[in-house]
Amino acid sequence: MFKKLCYVSFCLLLSIVIIGSDCNKKSPTEEDGFATVTGTLTLPAEANGRGWVVIFDTDLDPEENNFVSSDTGTCGSGTSVNYSIADVPEGTYYLYAAVFVVSDGSQGPQSGDYVGVFGGTLFNPPTLPNAVVPSSGTVSFDITLSVMP
Repeated sequence: MFKKLCYVSFCLLLSIVIIGSDCNKKSPTEEDGFATVTGTLTLPAEANGRGWVVIFDTDLDPEENNFVSSDTGTCGSGTSVNYSIADVPEGTYYLYAAVFVVSDGSQGPQSGDYVGVFGGTLFNPPTLPNAVVPSSGTVSFDITLSVMP
């Protein structure tokens, strides 16, 4: 039951993020530290020309929608995507990613899209936030994506 709840929550969260874009992004203050986050998304198969999203969130509850940073792009050829997001606020987050192979992303990932969670899987996400972003510099998080059933 918990795994189903996480799956549904993840789908709803991505839907809210994609539809709401940056509406609920935290506003930085002068006291906040920021870092650049880079990484590689490893895909189960090529998704040339398809859109991707990477999301930093403070919880697994899509109703709260406390994502602090996100970025999108388009996949090139091959089975990996390199991403770089500047000015991610210092903190510890859940980190999700999706590639919209089948859907357009407007309703979140659908069966056949690629999804992943840093430090876990879609059906076994980390129990606590685990992507630690420092107050400055660059940090890297790689995520392996799987085909969403």
